Amino acid sequence: MSDWRQDVVDALARMRVSFGARTAARNLPDCLDPGELVRELVACTYAGGDGLLVLTDRRVLAVRDDYGRYRVQAVPLAEAYAVDYAPKVHDGLGVLTPSGRIAVRRMNREDSGRLVHALVTAHPHVVIGASRPRPPAAPTGRPAAPATPAASVAAPTPAAPSVPASRATVQPEAPASPPTAEVAAPVEAPAADPVDSAVDADTDVLLGVLADLHAKGLLTSDELAAKIAQLTASSAGPAAS
Repeated sequence: MSDWRQDVVDALARMRVSFGARTAARNLPDCLDPGELVRELVACTYAGGDGLLVLTDRRVLAVRDDYGRYRVQAVPLAEAYAVDYAPKVHDGLGVLTPSGRIAVRRMNREDSGRLVHALVTAHPHVVIGASRPRPPAAPTGRPAAPATPAASVAAPTPAAPSVPASRATVQPEAPASPPTAEVAAPVEAPAADPVDSAVDADTDVLLGVLADLHAKGLLTSDELAAKIAQLTASSAGPAAS
């Protein structure tokens, strides 16, 4: 490594996993500005192949340089406002800026944690969070609150208002969390809590799909927020005719 830069050598020595990233590390100085120093390196999956996530004193870069395929993306640290990083929720890491984002996956947790720590230590304004939305738990009662959209769930119609529904069951289309409230079935109002539980299950699935797309870099933060807003706004119509 006599021809390697010392800051790159030092960062490589701290890596727990460097397999697949050494070619990118060796050629990394070609991607750097004059005087730019490497702080941390993390082997990852980027652009569909082996990659390298790089933290310098000025930028965050993602580099793929394997088998003749080359791609590099960079965002300035001064513009970074959030890091999407939660190893217990997903296997990705995203650095968000107003002008764009970098998203990588499949990293050694110790290496990625060290890079994130160094980033937020140097830039305390950067917020760390997880991209997956956390829908509220099903309450024991139904307070007046925005209802989840029920367009994709067909509620069973009672045979007649005078028929008791204490034994009626509802089969949701998707698995749902066990309802926490008992199903009330007065004669004048059909039992609706099982249906709402099924609706919550559909909403949880949709939110999880949106979060996974965001973690994979297929949805930007603005697009994720717009989709969640659209999902919530669809409940504004009348719930019954």
